[in-house]
Amino acid sequence: MDEFREVIRKSWGERLGGAFVGVVIGLLMFVLSFPVLWWNEGRSVDRARTLAEGLELVIPVAADPVDPAHDKGLIHISDRAVGDGPLDDPAFGLSVDALKVKRVVEMYQWIEEKEERTVKEAGGSERTETTYRYHREWSDRAVDSARFRIAEGHRNPAALPFAPLALVAPRISIGAFALTRDFVSQIDDYRELPVSDAVYAGAPENVRGRFQLSAGRFHQGDPAAPQIGDVRVGFLAIHPQEIGVVGRQSGNRIEPYRTRTGEIALLRMGGGSADSLFADARDENTLITWGIRLGGFAAMWIGLALLFGPIKILADVLPVLGTIVGAGFAMVAGLAAVALSAVTIGLAWLAYRPLIGIGLLAVAAAAMLASAYLARRKRQLAGPA
Repeated sequence: MDEFREVIRKSWGERLGGAFVGVVIGLLMFVLSFPVLWWNEGRSVDRARTLAEGLELVIPVAADPVDPAHDKGLIHISDRAVGDGPLDDPAFGLSVDALKVKRVVEMYQWIEEKEERTVKEAGGSERTETTYRYHREWSDRAVDSARFRIAEGHRNPAALPFAPLALVAPRISIGAFALTRDFVSQIDDYRELPVSDAVYAGAPENVRGRFQLSAGRFHQGDPAAPQIGDVRVGFLAIHPQEIGVVGRQSGNRIEPYRTRTGEIALLRMGGGSADSLFADARDENTLITWGIRLGGFAAMWIGLALLFGPIKILADVLPVLGTIVGAGFAMVAGLAAVALSAVTIGLAWLAYRPLIGIGLLAVAAAAMLASAYLARRKRQLAGPA
């Protein structure tokens, strides 16, 4: 590993100009956070209702034969999923019975890492020390060394010599039923597929002349001492295995099922009961809901903090004062974001879950009072100029 350090100074005036640009960005983040939070609550409730309705309707059925009595209905099957023949990668002589196969191409390359450290200086200026570190590692994408801060001595080849490849069985079925694309896309339990001696021996001559077999991969160069530009090629596969699905029976196909509030197309690797598939879907909905809530809150908090940016920069004429003012505004912005997020979420839930909505509005009111109190105390401590 080697490194390079760069120091850039920004004047107080330049920082102040940047802070006003930040105000525009902050305003956009603040405004957009409201519809995102509102939409998310509606999405969450609709998804919960869809799953509740589906759980009432679903019927467990046998994978084979197809029972026409359940046509157009919501069914659950847990059985072995298989493809319709081997998947082939003729460029490397691979042929395997699998649902999906990925060719993974990696090249040994230079990687740039950047670490920044910012220090305030008297008078409101700012010094940023940036350390660029360079090391070598395997990567499955071509790293553009022309974008490096120090490209000289850290040159990478322009492209991977072989493209990655994803193979999917034309027809994946479970018993007598074919799965539609909505289900096939959820089959993602890839496992390493080591290259065997037989596969290596059956590879094209030009491949065997360029690569050796090492640790279950085609490997160019010395595996113990790789050089920049060396390549290794490996494979991942999803073999036939048991899966559980919940969807609409349409003839001999399973496709998404439409309810009044959404769509159901559930799949679980390893199989499982209908109850377990719906439980997984409910857990996923909860995680997505909280992820978007936290994202909306963070966007609101950052947006509000950016609105106060110019005031903080003005106070940075004395670095200690700027730090105190910045921390105070960050706390006020955080409390305001908690309050406004809770109000938005509470109002969205009020129509669906009144008790939860009222509770969230109570939290919002408490956060607003705390924010107002802190702001008043801050003005009192500042006193007259």
